[in-house]
Amino acid sequence: GDTCHAAIVWVMKHGVVSQPECYPNLYQGSSWPEFQLHLHGNPQMMRAGNCEEPVHTCQKTQPGDGCYEEVKRFMENNITKLPGGKEWTIGDSFWDIQMLMHVSGVAGHIGGCYNPCPGCHTALPS
Repeated sequence: GDTCHAAIVWVMKHGVVSQPECYPNLYQGSSWPEFQLHLHGNPQMMRAGNCEEPVHTCQKTQPGDGCYEEVKRFMENNITKLPGGKEWTIGDSFWDIQMLMHVSGVAGHIGGCYNPCPGCHTALPS
């Protein structure tokens, strides 16, 4: 709603610059869904508003995450055929396979995977 929109705009323009410790892994160059997901996951924040989980979110996987471990298992064991029929090719990147796992399967999100987030952010606080 309007409260969530206002909160995201404030965090994008001011919060990540003036209080970066409150917004770990967010930068001025982060996407709208990344900000929305952060505010949705932290409703205790005063400026969070009533943000719902974004429909299209991205995920930065790391060792220990369900998605990371599932992609790693498929890669290490050369399991190229995914549930749901999609296939990856030996030599594909981790992120390519994560994307396929996001869109594959009967219900999608194999291993809890979402879209991989874009690479490095080059925007710097002003």
